[in-house]
Amino acid sequence: MVRLAKEAEEESIFSEFIGDLVKAPYRDGDQFKIARGKLVSAGRGFVKIVGELGTIIINEKNIEKMSRVRGEPHDR
Repeated sequence: MVRLAKEAEEESIFSEFIGDLVKAPYRDGDQFKIARGKLVSAGRGFVKIVGELGTIIINEKNIEKMSRVRGEPHDR
């Protein structure tokens, strides 16, 4: 039972977006930024997005929302 509870706790609400191109507005201190790229992992309270500018790891608590985007990153 404890193991199942721990696994459920590590499951991310953003897991369904893994492998998709996403746009994720998030707070960075007092600034508001938008991460764009491919969501490569989500769990343990963090998401990892790889985009044209590099890789970013964001605390899920700071993400306002997440949406899928169409096309390749260089098409935008």
